[in-house]
Amino acid sequence: SFLAKRGLKNATRRLYIRFIRKFLNDMYEWGWDDAPQPGLITHKDFPIQDKYLPKPLTPEDDKKLSETLKSKNTLSAQALLLLRKTGMRVGELRDLPLDCLEKLPDEQYVLHVPLGKLHTERIIPVDSETAEIVNRIIKLRGNFLPLPNPKTGKPTLFLIVRRNCWKRYSYAGLRHVLSAVIKNCNINKHISLHMLRHTYATELLRGGIK
Repeated sequence: SFLAKRGLKNATRRLYIRFIRKFLNDMYEWGWDDAPQPGLITHKDFPIQDKYLPKPLTPEDDKKLSETLKSKNTLSAQALLLLRKTGMRVGELRDLPLDCLEKLPDEQYVLHVPLGKLHTERIIPVDSETAEIVNRIIKLRGNFLPLPNPKTGKPTLFLIVRRNCWKRYSYAGLRHVLSAVIKNCNINKHISLHMLRHTYATELLRGGIK
């Protein structure tokens, strides 16, 4: 009741109550005088968990970000643009092999996204604009020897590779690039890498795809 009256969010209250329950249980284990019996606080004492809906970018911010990424002829910017255009997870982007793009008849393209140790893949249909982004990345990437694949253990030619240190981009590195781009296009709000995936999904829903 005290925590609820303070106006704290449910997630914060749940955390505090968990700490209290842990301390009370420790008191009992330590043999303190007047320590309560275990089970004083049960799951019914915890507030309901908050449920948050995924937050896509607004159409205005999405346009600003996409135009800024298109204008930057760097591998990292093009990688983020590819993330936005395909709805891939960041891990999937990092694991893309150099030959991930396949051209089909009638000027159609698909991306082959590997799924780690399962030795299977997910196929994403892409348009010619997205195919051009992949080809641009290949040109910016340059020639690198294969790097060890942490999931399969095999040498792999990855698509997204940092030229200055011959390593794959990390999650933190891509987040840093995104933050810099956001500042550059004057978007005054926090945007995470995963929001690009939600924005892609929202775009599909608006286009009538279910």
